This record gives sequence, C-alpha cells and structure tokens, in this order.
Amino acid sequence: MKIFIVAIGGVIILQEFGYDVTGLIAGLGVGGLALSLAAQDTVANLFGFASIIGDSPFSLGDYIRTPDVEGTVEHVGVRSTRVRQSDETLITIPNNVLANSAISNFSRMPRRRIDFTVGVTYRTTAAQMRVLLDRLRTLLKAWPSADPSTVQVYFSKFNDRLARHPRPLLCAQAHMGRDDD
Repeated sequence: MKIFIVAIGGVIILQEFGYDVTGLIAGLGVGGLALSLAAQDTVANLFGFASIIGDSPFSLGDYIRTPDVEGTVEHVGVRSTRVRQSDETLITIPNNVLANSAISNFSRMPRRRIDFTVGVTYRTTAAQMRVLLDRLRTLLKAWPSADPSTVQVYFSKFNDRLARHPRPLLCAQAHMGRDDD
C-alpha cells in the first residue's frame, strides 16, 4: 500500500512540475497488468495450498490417487505437493491443480476390497473345485487383517480355456500391503 501511495505522490509531483504523466500512468497500468499476469499461477498455488490445508484431503504419508498421479504424499509445500509413485518416481503437482482435482485417499478407508481371479482347467473335477472353494474361503477368513463376514469365493465365469474361478472379495484393514501398526 505504501508503494502505491508513493507512486501516486510521485506522479502528482511530476505533473505539478509540468511533465506529461499520461504515458507514465499508462506504463504503470501495463506494468501492473504484466505483474498480475505473472503472479497469477503463484497466487493460484497459494489459494490451492490454503484449500489443501483447510480441507485436509490428505496428510503426509497418505496413499492417494488423482486423475494424474497415484502414490504416497511425501511433501506439502506452499507452491506444490510431492507424491512418490510405486515405481519410485517423485511427482511434483502444483497445489492449484491438486486442489481442483478429485482425490481418492486410500489411507482413510476403514476397509479395503481386494478382488482376484484364479484359473482352473476343465480337467478339474467338481469335487476338486468344491475343495478349492472351501480351502480358499477358510484361508481368506483366517487372514489376520480380513473381516471374515465379508469374504466371498465363487465361480464367476467359464470360457474355452479356463474355468475362471473364485473371485474372493477380501475386505481387509491392511493399508496397501503395509502394516498399520
């Protein structure tokens, strides 16, 4: 604000001494416009940072997914946030981009659904398939981080090559394969 008052005072003094200040005023206007355009991203990132801090969609160490990146949050700064992907790549995302993105935070899930398919050949007998289903069901229900009431094991489809078997649904409280202890 002081700079603005000094600039106005300087323009008035120059005008009192008989100088034509219209060019100077126009130049200051163009300079102000250029400065505001140059600072636009910085200001947007500051507002993005404030939004991230205020909304708290994630914390350091959380595993997140956005339309552009998936990984573990390593740093949240004023200008950008750094996320480490599973291939160890460190991605830097401007905060204004992140604040305007849909963010899935897997670290805040109370339970996790895990689907997988096991193939068996057509030579597998019905008795062997029943035994396989029972063993998988027993194994998954005994899994330390699983909720036994949510385990489902069933045949999902048959095709020419394999009878694609069990799609166990394991609702685990484990955090992306890591211990939460």
